[in-house]
Amino acid sequence: MLPPLSAPAPRFTDVSLDHWIYPQLTDLAARQLVAGFPDGSFRPAATMTRAELATQLVRVFDLVNHVPASQYPDVPPSHWAGDSISRALQMRFLTGFPDQTFRPDQNATRLEVIMALANGLSLRSSRPPQTALQVYQDAQQIPDWAKVPLVAALDAGLMAIDPEATKLDPQRLASRAEVIALVHQALVYTGSLRALPPPSTTRSVSAEPPASRAN
Repeated sequence: MLPPLSAPAPRFTDVSLDHWIYPQLTDLAARQLVAGFPDGSFRPAATMTRAELATQLVRVFDLVNHVPASQYPDVPPSHWAGDSISRALQMRFLTGFPDQTFRPDQNATRLEVIMALANGLSLRSSRPPQTALQVYQDAQQIPDWAKVPLVAALDAGLMAIDPEATKLDPQRLASRAEVIALVHQALVYTGSLRALPPPSTTRSVSAEPPASRAN
């Protein structure tokens, strides 16, 4: 069960009332499911590392462990996100790489975030990927192994924040705002949250230089 809304809802200095992510961000922040930086900002256009992604996923989801926690040489016991990475691995939200590294400081792509949610929530779809993805101009950028879970994420409404999109931008680095949007939609899919009205303004996908990690 998610935490109830707190009052008053936290405000971030760099997310205005008309920012496209404001409704979803405020909804999660009011439940203490997302945090900003010590200076009061959220930095919605900044990227998110895999360690930060693991921390965000574990903050929101508390699911049954499916697999034993794996140990990676680039995630020592002293790593600030070590516990969150272990939990994200156990819940199958994230996995390591074939070279037996986790790469905690590597920035997550949009595809990685979508795959994390699709795998962790065990999303399924009966639609053939070739049919479901043919409407997207950049479908050829999606690896074969990712097509089935990606279609499952589409069918679950995870990308409903931008229903008229003709591109998925799978290899583009995910912004912090995009991660929050996808997480919020995942919670709507699971029935944990209610859907919010679509944004009335065009969302920004401009990137900022990577910033220091959030709380």
